[in-house]
Amino acid sequence: MSNEILLRLREFHPADANIIAGWLKSEYQMRQWCADRYSRYPVTADDINSHHDKYIDGHSSIALTMVDAAEVIGYITLRKPTP
Repeated sequence: MSNEILLRLREFHPADANIIAGWLKSEYQMRQWCADRYSRYPVTADDINSHHDKYIDGHSSIALTMVDAAEVIGYITLRKPTP
């Protein structure tokens, strides 16, 4: 019997935003998570998707969702530094 956990990173899907927004149970948690990229609490799925539409271009920045089987368990955005 294996206790192996298989995690996978995949491209962020707009439907992930609803799950991600549900993780933020307090304004304090939200502020830690978003580094003040969102101005109001609670952050909604629409807020997250609007942020992606505006700031995540797929070239200098990407958004990834971590999944275990089919369950969304993590999220990260990565940006290339500008010279």
